[in-house]
Amino acid sequence: MDPFHAPTLGLVELPALSDTLRQLGFRVITDADFASAAAAIHGEIVRARDSGDLNGTRIPIVVSSFRSLDPKDRVVGLKAWVQRNAPISPVLVLRAEDPASPSYIDAQEARYLQLPTTVGHVLEAIGFPVPHDPRAELIVNIDGTIGGSALDFTPPTPAAPAPAAAPAVAPWPSLPGAATWPPTPAE
Repeated sequence: MDPFHAPTLGLVELPALSDTLRQLGFRVITDADFASAAAAIHGEIVRARDSGDLNGTRIPIVVSSFRSLDPKDRVVGLKAWVQRNAPISPVLVLRAEDPASPSYIDAQEARYLQLPTTVGHVLEAIGFPVPHDPRAELIVNIDGTIGGSALDFTPPTPAAPAPAAAPAVAPWPSLPGAATWPPTPAE
């Protein structure tokens, strides 16, 4: 990718993913810690706005809500920052923790992806092209590290059986001829 036209994204709390994305040719706005990364992303959005680049004011932001198993390692202010920015820029939260965790982020307009996942799935989730490169198949682990290939990855076996599929919902009575959901495959 041409560095002058490389897709740009903001990244918070994921230094290993930052390195991999840069190797793949993406422009990554980040810094060493949450406060510095948030300031760098804000600075990029202000720069884009001031230069008249309205598309640049909506750069996707990828955030890891997982820091460590120790509650004292939580990133103070991250949840509020995501909730404030999700309506403005597309935000993707990479989750690894239980919903009962104090670091669990829930923002109404954010998107979510459960870790572990691949670098390619992260790019797809923010609407970026996935390069035909083996690094796109690398695993983003639950601690934010990058390693292993999706080809070698075996997802964990669920402890309980998966819930039964929900039945199809009938069309709304007020919408004559409305299709049922989920749609049936065309024959």
